[in-house]
This record gives sequence, C-alpha cells and structure tokens, in this order.
Amino acid sequence: MTITIIAYSELKEFLGQNGKIHLEVAPGATLGEIVNKFGIPRDLIMNIVCDQKLENFDSTVKDGCVYQLLPLIGGG
Repeated sequence: MTITIIAYSELKEFLGQNGKIHLEVAPGATLGEIVNKFGIPRDLIMNIVCDQKLENFDSTVKDGCVYQLLPLIGGG
C-alpha cells in the first residue's frame, strides 16, 4: 500500500524540507505507528485529515490516501 503524508509548519522538519513524503506501508498500519516512525511528538499534532475527514492515531491507513498533519496553532 502507498500513502502520502503532508506535514505543515513546524511538523515539516520531521519529514524533510518540503514536508511531503510517499510511503509504502503494510496493510493494517495505523497513523500512530507512522507518526512514531518519524519521531513526531503526538502533542504537536492538532489534527490529522484525510479526504476532508478527521482521523486519529488509531485509524488504519487506506491505500492511496493523502494524510495531512496539522500542527497546534498559537495566537493571541
């Protein structure tokens, strides 16, 4: 199975300069396993989105999907 991960803002540094990678993953892999593989602290991720739907760390990835990792946003 092949998926794409796109990270935004400070999360880009965990995936490389452009923040986008294509991965070969085993069937049954979860988003949590993938996040752990890249050493991304879970508390930096506010949301994970695929096809305009919120996912969570326990979600099983689907072949061909593009997952967007959205960071916490500060403001004031």
